[in-house]
Amino acid sequence: LDLSAYKKQENFKKWLMINYLMGYRADLLINELANEVLFENDKQCWHKCAKEDNINSAEQKLVIFKQHTKIADDFIKENKAFIEEVANMLIEKKSLIYEDLKNLLNNVRFTNEFPLFKIEE
Repeated sequence: LDLSAYKKQENFKKWLMINYLMGYRADLLINELANEVLFENDKQCWHKCAKEDNINSAEQKLVIFKQHTKIADDFIKENKAFIEEVANMLIEKKSLIYEDLKNLLNNVRFTNEFPLFKIEE
């Protein structure tokens, strides 16, 4: 994906960084296990974004990483039923299209901390 048009939007950057943590955190919270190798890749992407955003000190990165992890965890806990339903559909159908998810998407609940953004060019 070419994300260059959105990279200047603060909410988009925060959203992207939090999304790098989501898969691992969902596995951990729902299945109580997670793939550490995949997490390392996502964590590297998170750190790359942090560096691009001039977050350089280790202390500052750790504080933001913890904040983002909490936001991801809260969002996942709030939407656990949705995640499990989509996972079951995926197991059954092997692939999903928008039509499969359209009605379910209305059930997604956003926490106050979860960054939302508008696509602006």
